[in-house]
Amino acid sequence: MPEIRVFPAAGDADDLRSIDVYNAVFPGHPVGPMESREWRRQSRGAEVFLAELDGELAGSAHIAIPSYTDTPTGQAYVLAEYRRRGVGQALYAAASAWAAAHGAKTLRTTIDDDDRESLGWADRRGFREHSREALVELDLATHEPLPAEPPAGVEIVTWAERPELARGLYDVAAEASPDIPGSEDEQVEPYEEWLSVHMQGEGDRPDGTFVAVAGDDAVGYAKFSFWAAKPDTLFHDLTAVKRAWRGRGVARALKRTQLAWAKEQGYRYARTSNEERNEPIRRLNARLGYRPIPGRVVLDGPLAPGA
Repeated sequence: MPEIRVFPAAGDADDLRSIDVYNAVFPGHPVGPMESREWRRQSRGAEVFLAELDGELAGSAHIAIPSYTDTPTGQAYVLAEYRRRGVGQALYAAASAWAAAHGAKTLRTTIDDDDRESLGWADRRGFREHSREALVELDLATHEPLPAEPPAGVEIVTWAERPELARGLYDVAAEASPDIPGSEDEQVEPYEEWLSVHMQGEGDRPDGTFVAVAGDDAVGYAKFSFWAAKPDTLFHDLTAVKRAWRGRGVARALKRTQLAWAKEQGYRYARTSNEERNEPIRRLNARLGYRPIPGRVVLDGPLAPGA
């Protein structure tokens, strides 16, 4: 019988080994040390596990409790040549034991919607669909920027230009986030924690955060995340508008401003993810020229037996 050894990552070298496995399994969504640091920083608890099969690195897993939910969320990933030999189950058991030690009774994971093998693996263990994330991408090389055209009385500025709007950004997020499909069981953190987690990380930049201002009030914002492991691509973090201002072109003006800035800065792609039921923002993205790429299925399931 093959010997499977699963153990927590101990230090930067093990984190890098885990990243190597992740990127081999998910080459279209690479991560690096910066993304790993931010994942830990944005969590209330986090752990990385490595798996060796007969002494060879075979797989890895990450598990965390994000700042916005009590549900542990993570993934297990196994190199192709070591699959169907119990490595994934061993990683699932380790992540489940960690979750149980933190008081959890369920896990949440994300699987590419075209990965039938992994979806079947999760289904056999009792995982069921929670939501679906549609991913789209815009080729900025062929994109022709359009004028922002915000509604009357609204100005689009960067947060770098108006740093005093920080509290207004929080008010927008606190009002808009509960309305996003798939986010019903999430909470918005207290202001100082939210500001640190969502706006002041290594992948955040005030000059890449665009704010719709009416008078002195922030009524919406759109934010880019900067992806160190994929430096030619910007990821839309959140586009949010206060309820009273929806349907008036604020989100469109924010998105158009973002894309003009991204093209001017020399980025090649803009990528975003939206829950499939979020029809307004998906229609807007389609009108702007975004094209579908493989998306993801979010699944909830039980802890491994014995955890």
